[in-house]
Amino acid sequence: MTYITKSIEFSAAHYYYVKSWTEQQNKDKFSICCGKTSHGHNYILHVTLKGFSEPDTGMIINLIDLKQILKDTIIAELDHKNLNKDVSYFQNIQPTTENLCKVCWQLLEKRLKDRLACVLIFEDEDLYSFYKGEPDMFYITRVYKFSASHRLHNDNLSEEENLKIFGKCNNYNAHGHNFKLEVSLKGQPDQFTGMVYDVLEMDNIINEAIISKFDHQYLNDIDDLKGMITTGENLTGFIWQRLDGKFKPANLYRVKLYETERNYFEYYGGW
Repeated sequence: MTYITKSIEFSAAHYYYVKSWTEQQNKDKFSICCGKTSHGHNYILHVTLKGFSEPDTGMIINLIDLKQILKDTIIAELDHKNLNKDVSYFQNIQPTTENLCKVCWQLLEKRLKDRLACVLIFEDEDLYSFYKGEPDMFYITRVYKFSASHRLHNDNLSEEENLKIFGKCNNYNAHGHNFKLEVSLKGQPDQFTGMVYDVLEMDNIINEAIISKFDHQYLNDIDDLKGMITTGENLTGFIWQRLDGKFKPANLYRVKLYETERNYFEYYGGW
């Protein structure tokens, strides 16, 4: 089984509003995203297909054909549209990224059938959702950044052994990174808001539990990390431990930590 991903961009406007709620309830829940004046995004769509390469072409699908399918479905239906007003799919559901993923899946499934593996949409660089065709399982990811320093060091080893294992990352005076943290939740979108979990509340939880503790700090000096070798692997597992269970009724799905653009670590539970 081989997977291939094709990306396209489309521009659209939307807003969030629950007709059965008061104006104040809508403002309290959706903040600046509430209101029929709408706002817009340059959405980035990643479509992943699965399958076996055709013997005559060596391809799962000809990319020229896939590009045309995306134009005929996604671009034709969504590009330069007001999702609330121009797209029939959103007459009764909120145009959140979660629901938008499912709509894109439904548009593409008619043409791609069982080859479709995943639809992922970036609303902006700090928020994306993906959908894998499971009826009641949607995924939302929020991206955070923090700057911190650390030293890779095992107190049970000699200075020479530490230097041999960790190299320049064992520098006594530490070194630092602009870390990027991705936290993914899974669950079913709320019937009113269309969200797996309220993004602003998610921000509050993660900022309090992780960002406020890690940002502009020497990680080795943080009480909860004392005695831990502050590798990306251990930090990712620790972050999972701090966040797991905090997003009910949604569940934590993945913690992904970028130490640099070339090094990242993923954790899916079991810590």
